[in-house]
Amino acid sequence: MQSTNLTSYLLFGFQRYYYYKKEDPIWAQINRTFPYGTTLMFEDIILNLDVDMKLYGSYEKASEKIAKMEKVLKEKLQKEMKSKGVDFSQVLLPNIPEGPGTFV
Repeated sequence: MQSTNLTSYLLFGFQRYYYYKKEDPIWAQINRTFPYGTTLMFEDIILNLDVDMKLYGSYEKASEKIAKMEKVLKEKLQKEMKSKGVDFSQVLLPNIPEGPGTFV
């Protein structure tokens, strides 16, 4: 992955995390709004690191962008591995089980 693609992916992931926290129902439960200073810092960080970065405005939209990027990356990996004769489905790690008795 090129460094610019990695940077974009990390910034989109940061957006998704930020909107997840901002949209948390706890803010309504404690009868407060999300801290405005945090919003300003978030926007400053994103826009200073990548001037052309689009702010998605919600957790759902940021998650959709991440899913699209992951799909493109997976397709590229599959194509590259197929050209080298490697079965992509055999290389992926299995899902990590969650639940009682696991340390996840």
